Amino acid sequence: MKAHPTAYAAMAQKVTVVCVAAAMTFGISGTAWAVGPIEVGYDLIEFTNPETDLSTDDTDDIGLDAALGDVVEYENVFPGVDAKVTVLDITNLQDEVDKIDEGQDSAAVNFDDTPMWVEIDPPGTNGEPAIGGPGSATLRVDFFVSGGTFTAPVTLNEIGITLKDVDSDQYVTFYDASSYALSSEPETVLTATVEAGDVTIADISGETASALDEENWATVTYAAAESITVTVGTLQADDAEFGLLFTVPDWSADPTEILLGGAEEDNLADTGAKGVTILGAFGLALAVAGTALARTSARRR
Repeated sequence: MKAHPTAYAAMAQKVTVVCVAAAMTFGISGTAWAVGPIEVGYDLIEFTNPETDLSTDDTDDIGLDAALGDVVEYENVFPGVDAKVTVLDITNLQDEVDKIDEGQDSAAVNFDDTPMWVEIDPPGTNGEPAIGGPGSATLRVDFFVSGGTFTAPVTLNEIGITLKDVDSDQYVTFYDASSYALSSEPETVLTATVEAGDVTIADISGETASALDEENWATVTYAAAESITVTVGTLQADDAEFGLLFTVPDWSADPTEILLGGAEEDNLADTGAKGVTILGAFGLALAVAGTALARTSARRR
């Protein structure tokens, strides 16, 4: 499934970056340049945390106790690209968003690269349903021309995002995505509920998974985007962590890619168990309703 930019696209990206660098060198505002789309080709967009202990690879947490409207900024997430992450919505969490990006040892969590690691905690006792229903947080990632000013938005082509740790009673909604894919071999334990270009991925298996369990993996793609909005949520009172890895994985067997939106929408079928019908017993219907309410604010710029 993993694609690579053509030689022409790669050259176009380099030209764009050179032009931006030249603009900064000569003191010209990035907004004065008509920067074209940057070709990612599903390669890694890296949300790096500053290291605090090189001997253990422990890293700083970013966005601790983030409240509604809080913003964190990253420089150089991809050649020529900076990124800004904004908290758009908080629903039924114990406090704020525990961490927008928890520092993790990538080897310890079986990731080859650096994901954006979001942590939330709904109220209640661990191991029991969250008091007051599902808890969730909605974040928007905006992309900008590099330079540290975060003033010149830029469109990225061919973005991939992978989740390798969708555990029991957790769900993630991606808005306005182009496609999604779940494991076919081994058979996925996840469900996908689709509404137009929005897809909610959930786990109702009742078992905790590790990042090595491909049956718990999910991938979404964006053909082109200058911002991406995602809701992470859980039905349980436990701390819930979500590793958003901005690339596509090496699957053991190629999964079936399902296109979203437009004429393809009529051909979509839920993958795995029947999503809302079965998940309703766990309250996911309420969770999906919550993400629908969040969509209004998620799409406001």
